[in-house]
Amino acid sequence: MEKLRLTELEIEEIVKAFVEQEIEPPQKGELHYFSKIQASSYIRSYLKANQNGNYIYGLEGREAFAILRRENETLRFFDILRMIYNSYRTLGYTLLHRLQKLESNGELALEERYAIQKKKFIFVGMVVVKEEFQRKGYFRKLMEEIFEMAREENRMVVLNTDTNEKCQKYQHLGFQLKKSRVLEENNVRYDLDWSPETLQK
Repeated sequence: MEKLRLTELEIEEIVKAFVEQEIEPPQKGELHYFSKIQASSYIRSYLKANQNGNYIYGLEGREAFAILRRENETLRFFDILRMIYNSYRTLGYTLLHRLQKLESNGELALEERYAIQKKKFIFVGMVVVKEEFQRKGYFRKLMEEIFEMAREENRMVVLNTDTNEKCQKYQHLGFQLKKSRVLEENNVRYDLDWSPETLQK
């Protein structure tokens, strides 16, 4: 796995793959608030902001990608502003304000708590497999390479997800569920972590 720059075509492929699997019924999670157009715009902005920060990694054959940030790495200020502006244009004030209110009323996410506690970790902001490579083992291969990176750096791996089905998938890989944060009905964040000691137990 290596850092890479996505082409415009790859960005659109990732947006399509992610949106199709995230907002098709019966999924319930963060993106169930959005139409496909809104979700596509949101994910596109998120990808480009992380690309500007050099936080996108992928398999050598470019079948699958992940957004990875260490505890001391953040998005650039102007990229955050650009994301907010694009979200406002796409979602409108009412929906954007509702989502921001839900997040601000909730508990701190696991990566935020660990950062305060000065723990070393890799935060997984997104994992996506290109549509034509799905269900062929590339998700597991990508996660195994993330684990290897974490072992080499003696860091934990932290992520949060928004459906019980995805939570169970990560638990099957060795993640531990640390907290379920209920923001509202049908909107839950599952905070999980994985440590280099997991496979030694």
